[in-house]
Amino acid sequence: MTTTFATIGIIAGALISIGILLSPFYKKLKRWSAWFERFMRDWEGEEEEPGRARVPGVMERLNKLDGELSNNGGSTTKDKVDQLHDNQAIFMKSVSERLSAIENCLTVTPTDGPKQEKI
Repeated sequence: MTTTFATIGIIAGALISIGILLSPFYKKLKRWSAWFERFMRDWEGEEEEPGRARVPGVMERLNKLDGELSNNGGSTTKDKVDQLHDNQAIFMKSVSERLSAIENCLTVTPTDGPKQEKI
């Protein structure tokens, strides 16, 4: 009978020791598991719930961005940027022409009027 209790005590002590040794690994595994679950929830998106709007997944958001970065005739971001670039080029050309005209006015020597005699 004493050997049975001793065997049970040894087994219990060994299990407790193994549990103490493995607990840091379990905590890290649990933290990694929680991170992975958040990542997958963000990747796949979340459906609408009461009091909460639908959250699109990563691929849906990337497809929307891809659509914004291609030309489609005027309503995407890329079309707006292209239009701004063209407008800026036209504006800079007109500014350059105006500055050249001003520079020409300032550098032209006035025509000599009638000469006066020195006394």
